[in-house]
Amino acid sequence: MALTKTHNRMIAGAPVNVKDFGAAGDGVTDDTAAIQAAIDSIQGTQPTGGGSVYFPKGIYRTSTSINIYSDVRLHGDGLTQTYIKPLDSATFAANEAVIQTTLFPTTQGTNLWDYYSPYPAGLTMGVQVRDLTVDGNRANVANAGGLYIYGGKWTLKDVGVINTASHGIWTEAGIPVSSTSGDDLHDYLNMHESFASNVYISNANQHGWFYRGPNDSSIGDVQIKTCGWAGFFQESTGNNSIGNLEVRSLHAYACSCGHDAAGAMIEFSNVNAEFVYVDASAKNGLRCYGSASILDKVLVLSNNKSNSGNFWGVILDVASQINLIRNSETVARTSGTDGGLVQINASSSSIGQIRSVQNATTTIAQKIVEANVQCTIDMITAEAYDSTGSIVLDVQSSRVAADIQAKNCLNVVDYNVAGRNEINLNSESCTSDITYNVAAVDSDFITVMSTNNSRSLLNTGKLQTSALSLDITSVGSTTSYTPNLDNVSYIKITGLAHNITFSAPTNGVQGDLLDIYLQQDGTGGRTVTWNSAYKTGYVDTGNTAFTRHHITFVYDGTFWIERSRTGWF
Repeated sequence: MALTKTHNRMIAGAPVNVKDFGAAGDGVTDDTAAIQAAIDSIQGTQPTGGGSVYFPKGIYRTSTSINIYSDVRLHGDGLTQTYIKPLDSATFAANEAVIQTTLFPTTQGTNLWDYYSPYPAGLTMGVQVRDLTVDGNRANVANAGGLYIYGGKWTLKDVGVINTASHGIWTEAGIPVSSTSGDDLHDYLNMHESFASNVYISNANQHGWFYRGPNDSSIGDVQIKTCGWAGFFQESTGNNSIGNLEVRSLHAYACSCGHDAAGAMIEFSNVNAEFVYVDASAKNGLRCYGSASILDKVLVLSNNKSNSGNFWGVILDVASQINLIRNSETVARTSGTDGGLVQINASSSSIGQIRSVQNATTTIAQKIVEANVQCTIDMITAEAYDSTGSIVLDVQSSRVAADIQAKNCLNVVDYNVAGRNEINLNSESCTSDITYNVAAVDSDFITVMSTNNSRSLLNTGKLQTSALSLDITSVGSTTSYTPNLDNVSYIKITGLAHNITFSAPTNGVQGDLLDIYLQQDGTGGRTVTWNSAYKTGYVDTGNTAFTRHHITFVYDGTFWIERSRTGWF
């Protein structure tokens, strides 16, 4: 006797095959009734109901939503093998999706649920979707979302959601009216934790993933591309259960960010993330808001490359911790205005390291960091921020602490608010190390090591300064030289071709050191004469061809006192 759909369930736990219920999967036939019948056949009474529904390779067309229940698992033959796609004539109401938990449009948004044994009423628990792609057919079908789940303990694995007129994925879990640790409601709240791995979302007209819970969930290897609103939006308001989300590798690319007020491609509220990659956002890249988040690594690539407006790669609107932010600007920016890489708006935010290199042909003004509140940045490494108006660190608040390594930048620090700031700068070949728009005060602590004009830019206040500079090539062919302590504190002459006289240094500050390294050329015998401002026991004895001499002076406010010398050797 041939197996019927009833006989096919004789083996406990065996999946039902949608084709056994009449589904064609040929890309043409309306398979809605057959798919729903297969799912309904395993609904049962909780907790004994549930089971697995299998979609063999094919394209399954639908005319309305497919409803799923607690403990129902849908699985296909793979992301590129099994598709569920509405017919061109399909109709969907607002907040309806191609696949949705039962009664989703009426349960979502109410937020609060009541206890009902064995599962909370209104929540769908234990749903699984894997190894298939939902195609919303947005070119022909209005309103349809991709996959909507109101409930908890769901699992999404190897799932694609593409081409939806509404959100790609919408997950939500309300919280109970009241709960006490140890009672059943508390237990059910804590069993909502859900899991997603290898999820691909693209071309949603609205959010790629509208995340409204559940709390304490984990998602990883998620790619979201070219959505009309934010790629990933974690809502922080209402009675939804959204906290303590764990994220492992989230990549959002080229979303238009055309709806949410902040206009960010990723919006986090209370997230622990291991790697976040924002690429080519039309507006802002990543925003932390609502509740604090902790992020390990953030990569910002080509943010805002074609748009005008004050946009940022990363915005901290709530105190958060980020261990590393790295920017790779592959596309030159030649029009519009660009806010920059990081804007800090929440006190007590901390960043471990920021590394950023500006594209060589970028012409518009950019900032690496705008510090609008008290914050700590362990290290900013910046290179080639040399377009007009560009700034490495814009200090707009007191109590900003930052260490900076800058090379070939136009303006490293723009200093606008004084008071208990601590800035340590190591600058190489930068046009302006620090621009003081306000004077530093006694409580500020600023150090500058520079190959440029750091000394002349320092202002009043309790400052510790040290100019570390090299002058290697401009001395060897001259007969006299005047060290300018605004520019150099280390002079290296690798081929002394003439007798030379050292004039009195200029712009010295008591305590400054001046190192001078000399090497005779192949002829040798070049003499050195010192201005009376130098107090030294130097002699020319032994200055034969290729010999070397190293002498160090310290400035006492009047004279340059010899601290050490080697003699010619």
